[in-house]
Amino acid sequence: MDVALVQKSTQSHRSRAVQSLLRKQQLIGSTIECIDQFGLSQTTIAKIALHAGVSQGVVTVSYTHLRAHETREDL
Repeated sequence: MDVALVQKSTQSHRSRAVQSLLRKQQLIGSTIECIDQFGLSQTTIAKIALHAGVSQGVVTVSYTHLRAHETREDL
């Protein structure tokens, strides 16, 4: 196997992992700011996404461990 190919693949994987971590940090920050501004009961995925400048799908995919039937109290 080509060593350069393995190194490139490893770097690409790290880059995606870093991007994912940065996106989650961005979403956490947006979530905190939305809760501060709107209160917990009025904070929605749509508001978090708008504040973060991403689609609602990005928020949902970033937190795939959340199940659709969970409520804020469950979290």
